Amino acid sequence: MRFNWLVAVVSVLRVTCVSMGKAICTAVCCGVIGVAISCNVRYMGNKSRQYPDESAERDYEVDEMITQIIPSYTFGGFDAYEAVPQIVAPYGTKVCFVGGETALRIVEPMLRPIMEKAGFTITGSVMYGKECTVANGRALAMRPEVQTANMIFAIGGGKAIDTVKVICEEPTRKPFFTFPTVASTCAALSKVSIVYTDDHVFEEVRENTYPAVHAFINSDILVAAPTRFVWAGMGDTVAKHFESHFSARGRETDYETQMGLALSSMCVDPIIKGGAAAMKAAEAQVRNAAFDAVAMAIIVSTGLVSGMLAEEYNSSVAHALCYGLTTQPAVEEHHLHGEIVAYGVLVLLTMDGQRSERNELMKLYRAIGLPTRLQDLDMTRDMLPPVIARALEVPDAKIAPFTVTAEGLNEAIEALEEAN
Repeated sequence: MRFNWLVAVVSVLRVTCVSMGKAICTAVCCGVIGVAISCNVRYMGNKSRQYPDESAERDYEVDEMITQIIPSYTFGGFDAYEAVPQIVAPYGTKVCFVGGETALRIVEPMLRPIMEKAGFTITGSVMYGKECTVANGRALAMRPEVQTANMIFAIGGGKAIDTVKVICEEPTRKPFFTFPTVASTCAALSKVSIVYTDDHVFEEVRENTYPAVHAFINSDILVAAPTRFVWAGMGDTVAKHFESHFSARGRETDYETQMGLALSSMCVDPIIKGGAAAMKAAEAQVRNAAFDAVAMAIIVSTGLVSGMLAEEYNSSVAHALCYGLTTQPAVEEHHLHGEIVAYGVLVLLTMDGQRSERNELMKLYRAIGLPTRLQDLDMTRDMLPPVIARALEVPDAKIAPFTVTAEGLNEAIEALEEAN
């Protein structure tokens, strides 16, 4: 039998927990985790122990080699940025900031002095633009500020960070570090980019080669952001748990997907437990334990789960319905992605007969103002046919333990209306 080594290389596992607001610096499974290396020698130090002939029969089918790269992170307040020079030092001394206009205005005055004091050179501060497109990312990659840098700091929300992933994918292949300024998506830790056309129309979920090397999460900045970001972020995050379990049910899954499914409870439990308290903290712009837990669920838990799950299990009916609902101008113009997905989760749970889970979520939604009925999304029943037709066209609705039909979706939506 051919032996596969599983090498879990954890380059940094550092937990610093100091009182008085010091950062909790946790490099979670940093470096390369789960690299299966096929060897001809069972133990590298004992070359006399050889494998049997490769032509020998195996009693199981050997999977392809898997490399799983998971980013590490630092979580804290403003002091989280004090950890930056030490962590990024192995990657060079020249840094380019790329981000959104507001994010750069907030973060750069804090971060630049820290980096320059530590001997780093800032090659430039570049606004990413207005949209994450492949063309935009490749154009930014040609900027001299980017070309001369050893590494890129991605500063801002999901679109800014996703644009940096495109910059660092081709042709630069530069390492990048993320500095999220809103708790709305898992972009800071995931390796995918949500890519749009120049006309701001969704184009694809782009699978990049590498995620960020490390994410620096400053919760003092997150809590000061407009409340709609964490509010919608909670809706999108709870979907990760319910959609992944729904789509993977009854299917044979590999080790990575099983790990992702197990971790996905951390996408929903902290939000059900502390979502209402987190919203109060956001409204007051003062951190509390609930806000920090919810922020980590949105950014960290979802990022890790997304990286572990097979692509087809990363979304399902809730996202399919979201894509259908956004065909309606009133929904597209006045409602956020996570808000719409949150409603889709209720439809999914209703259709799947998970009434107790749905009712528990509805309590939270009502407490924080997430939608529970069509009216909350400026929708009426007569507007549903094109919505459901579009939802059934996208791949998200096709990976399910049973066939998702127009009739099933209509019945679930009607039952949800009655539950309100």
